[in-house]
Amino acid sequence: MFESIKKIFSSKLDNERALTFDYADEQEHFVGSHFNPFFESVEADILDNLPHYMETSRVVLPYKNAFSDEEPKEDVRWQKGFVLSYPEEESSDGLGLICGVVSEEKAITFISMFPWIDKGQEYTFALEKVYVWSNAHEAHLEVDIGFTTLCFYDMHYTINKKWYIKDTSYTFKILGIAYSASLRKVTEIEVDTSEEVAQFLEIEPGTKRNVQLTGMSMFIPIDSWDRDDYAFSGLITNVEEIVIAFSNQKAWVCSTTILKEVVAEEIEYDIDILITEKVWEEDEAPKVGDDIEGRVWLQGKLTSMPMK
Repeated sequence: MFESIKKIFSSKLDNERALTFDYADEQEHFVGSHFNPFFESVEADILDNLPHYMETSRVVLPYKNAFSDEEPKEDVRWQKGFVLSYPEEESSDGLGLICGVVSEEKAITFISMFPWIDKGQEYTFALEKVYVWSNAHEAHLEVDIGFTTLCFYDMHYTINKKWYIKDTSYTFKILGIAYSASLRKVTEIEVDTSEEVAQFLEIEPGTKRNVQLTGMSMFIPIDSWDRDDYAFSGLITNVEEIVIAFSNQKAWVCSTTILKEVVAEEIEYDIDILITEKVWEEDEAPKVGDDIEGRVWLQGKLTSMPMK
């Protein structure tokens, strides 16, 4: 009887995972570009120091559900792996190193690495899809934010994937790291009014009108880039100046209004965007009220999940 019940729950989990995980990875991934905001040369500044990072980093602990001692079973398609953090996870910033374990040979394979900053905001979103990369240890998470979806790079996917089920709400800490950022360059555009707009404005169709872009919130995927890359614009609502230890440069964490939803009332979505000195195109530091735009990479990690 007990074994029959276990099989039923196991089958249910398998079906849920089939709807959650997408293993058909046809996307090209540009992980080297994630270091461009910090370094001039990835090879000289990062790869040449890889042995040192591997030897002095700490193992990142996987997420532990505080509400239950039971953990979901592993999937037969998954490969064992772990994440290292340099210098250590308790630091304010550093490098993440993803490693795979070849059980038969009792060997470790270096898979990938990424920069991480202990900044960002926590959001609770329903999980829509997990896009697993061909290396089996990295993934994009797509989450439903109500009126659209967002994709971000899951820094701890290889150690936390067993928790993920479609349509379940999770709390993630998400940060944008800017590839480029500046004050808004184009503040208005001239357009020919359509017949419907002209009728509303009581003017002749085709009449040219200027459309103001100042303060416009935008967060859209970039064609031919990766799923976690976006073009953004919006007003800065908060600024924190920091120093990035691993690249020894000044940066600003800018809370920026990048999405607005208007239903019964207007709802604004702010996201923290890290802008380094290297990518900021202006002479003066960004400040609250600045209208900025640029391109950004989204990274995140699981911080909590609902009680079951």
